[in-house]
Amino acid sequence: MNTRELLEKLNKESGLNFSLPEEEILSPETEEKLSAMLSFVKTVDNRDYFFQQFLLGQLSPEDIASGRLKYHIEKSVNRALFLIAFKSPYDEVALSVLSSLETGSDILVEMDQHHIVLIRQSKAVLNEEECYETAASIVDALGTEAMAAARVSYDKTVPEFEQLAQSYKHAEVAMHLGVTFKNGKRIHSYHDLGLEKLLYRVSTEDAKEYMTENLASFDFSALDNEMRNTIKALFNNQLNLVETAKELYIHRNTLIYRIDKFQKITGLDLRNFDDAIICKVAMILAEYLK
Repeated sequence: MNTRELLEKLNKESGLNFSLPEEEILSPETEEKLSAMLSFVKTVDNRDYFFQQFLLGQLSPEDIASGRLKYHIEKSVNRALFLIAFKSPYDEVALSVLSSLETGSDILVEMDQHHIVLIRQSKAVLNEEECYETAASIVDALGTEAMAAARVSYDKTVPEFEQLAQSYKHAEVAMHLGVTFKNGKRIHSYHDLGLEKLLYRVSTEDAKEYMTENLASFDFSALDNEMRNTIKALFNNQLNLVETAKELYIHRNTLIYRIDKFQKITGLDLRNFDDAIICKVAMILAEYLK
């Protein structure tokens, strides 16, 4: 970093507003002193540490209010939180890529070696589509520029700073449920997990009882990929046989044959709404029980 960058970083980390005459900015000695000050601030007065403790719910309301004033954090601003989870420990390249995606008022918080939080601040409320696009840009940029495999989960925009801690919890739940129930996807919205979010609260005993009552001894893990993809396509198309056959590039009669085959082994007719609901719930619970 040059002297100007160090000064900007020091102001950001300390929450203060240091300034220097132009002749001192150009001095190598000033650069050395700023580096030492930045190192000291990071160890004893860390803005990142405040955000970590705040998001983890480990600060009292008084500590939150004090830290918000100390670091000049506005109370009422629209903010959307994105939790980024890396398959392997992230490196400086990944951090650099994320920094390049910042819009100026964004905040990056390093939670641990595998997780970083991006808090996007904006005048307008980010809707679901805009949040998804932001998450997609993060996943794409990390994959192409940092060669880093990552998932992103997020919550809706919140208007008050104190609500970010709840957003972080929601993002954690979305990440866990996304990995458990939608492992093929890399972007998970807390508000896009309807049944999964509800069934996550069901006890293991109740889940097993449901499976036994509705499917006897049938094991969903025994389904081959063809049948599994057929069921998913049927759900994606609201049980519409014509649209499902189109998506799978198969004849309608072939689809009906697969549905009949599934009915023989489970007793569930996927053309029937009630049976389809039982199947949908059972498939989610089967993943949960694994």
